[in-house]
Amino acid sequence: RYVLDFTDHVWIEVRLRREGSAPTDFTDTEWVHADPSEGVLGNPLMYEQGWGKQLTMIYAMTPWSIEHVTHRYTKDYAATEARRGIPEKTLTAVLEMVNNRLEYELPTRSWGHGWSSNGAKLSRDRDFEDLALWSHFA
Repeated sequence: RYVLDFTDHVWIEVRLRREGSAPTDFTDTEWVHADPSEGVLGNPLMYEQGWGKQLTMIYAMTPWSIEHVTHRYTKDYAATEARRGIPEKTLTAVLEMVNNRLEYELPTRSWGHGWSSNGAKLSRDRDFEDLALWSHFA
């Protein structure tokens, strides 16, 4: 998933099986820091400790959700919270609203170019008509 640091950098996180989990157990996974531009895997503190960055907000995004992940990339979360100037309660409320909108308002059927390998349209069992956001287009 795409990770955005609001101070000036982007990287990704990859979902991997936890160390020691059974080779066939795909339920015991975790998101792991990966920075392709630096050739680094699994070193989330490199920005704060190695580069000396004064982090504020870091978000991990998929097409379906946004997660506040700053705590993974800092040893001093209180300092990042003070620098960003947005109370934790407000940030949590905004992220909840955004994720609710992503869950209920994004089209669940692929449109334009997204056909599955068997020729059927991709869907998560909802149509555009089911989504309040899109009702004004009808």
